[in-house]
Formats: sequence, structure tokens, C-alpha cells
Amino acid sequence: AVAIQYNNGKLVAADFDNGYTVRYSRPICDRVSSGVHKYYESDECVIDAYASVYAPGAKHYVCPICGDESAQYVIPQLAPEAPSITVLSNTYNGVYIKWNKVDGADLYAVYRRGVNSGWELLKVLVGDSMFDANVQTGQYYRYAVRAIRRTDYVASVVTTSGSSKVITWNTIPGTANAYYVYRKDNASSNFWNTLAYVSGANAKNGKISFTDAKPNPNATGYLVRGVMASNLGT
Repeated sequence: AVAIQYNNGKLVAADFDNGYTVRYSRPICDRVSSGVHKYYESDECVIDAYASVYAPGAKHYVCPICGDESAQYVIPQLAPEAPSITVLSNTYNGVYIKWNKVDGADLYAVYRRGVNSGWELLKVLVGDSMFDANVQTGQYYRYAVRAIRRTDYVASVVTTSGSSKVITWNTIPGTANAYYVYRKDNASSNFWNTLAYVSGANAKNGKISFTDAKPNPNATGYLVRGVMASNLGT
């Protein structure tokens, strides 16, 4: 989505969401405001380079009448900032975690790791706190939180490989820096089970596949959603 405000043919404000490539129907040319030529309802004024989730880009305008050119840099909305945990406390039956809310985030993913284990995704939720009851007395745990802004669902293909299901989709650079894979296990419920979080180099370019090695025979479908995700917070 993009919101643009014009004043006498000049761009005075623009709000770019997720760095999409956008085509403009009105040229940015000083001659417009002086009445030399009118507004144009065409796609002749285009962007040569576009902003992505990884780097800013430049908009390049060419007036189809006089040939005047102008350029303006676009600063895209990057992924949300990483949250910081503000409260981490033991209780009589578990661990309470609270973190700061982040602008541009509508979900938070909470991770935990033990002394000899990697990061494990505990829960994805809307709020800014959670309680971890699945802990053991005398053990040491580390926690971190990732901020997530949801974007669009991505077209995916599901194929069968032996006893597994393989979900394949194409990345769309500039709209997401990570992807969630969901499976619907109950036809009578609207709940979608989170199967995987795909990020890093695999989420930037090309075709991605995720293998559901233990598919649910009662599952009714799979979904893939692109997200703008922060790094893990401290």
C-alpha cells in the first residue's frame, strides 16, 4: 500500500508500506505547477529502483512531455525493532516474562533456550507478556522476544513425498523477510497450527520448501504467510 499527497502536481508526502514497487500516474515536474502541461493519467512515470526490506532505493520520474527528470530516495519501513524483556521473574510454578511493545508490530514470538539447547519457539501472541509453566526446578533458561508485523499470504503448492508433505513457495523480495507455515488440523475449527518459521538467507531469494515430516491425516490444508520480523531481542 502507498499513500501519496499531491499539491499542484508536486509530491508533498508519501507513506510507503513494506517497500513495494509502485507505478505513478502523475509526473513530478515543476512545469506542472506553472501550467505548462496537465496531470497525466498514464504509467509513463515509473520507478527504476525500488525500496526493499533490506535497503532503501530511488524513485526515478520522467515527464512524458518535456522529458524533465527527477529522483527521490525512498526510505522503506524496515522490520520492527527488536523488543527488550523488561520483567523476567520466577514464580512458584513457572517463569513470568514481559517485554516492551514495539511500533509497527502486531505479534510477538517468545523463544527459550536451555544450557545445552538451541532457541525454541514457545508461543506467538498479541500481548506483551506470557507465563512459561513448562520449566523444571533447578534448571537455567534464557528468553528472547521477536517482534512481527504480518503481511500477505503467499501462494504455495503442497506435494506428497513418501509419508511427508512438502510445501513450496516463491519468496517475494521487498514484502517479507521471513515466513510462517501453518496447518489446519481441525475442519470444524478456525485454528491454524504453526509448523515452521523460515528466515535468514532462505527467506530472501528464490524458491523455499518446508517438509512436514509428520503430517496430520486429518489436516484440511496449509498456509504460508510473509511477515516483517525483527531480530531476537536481548
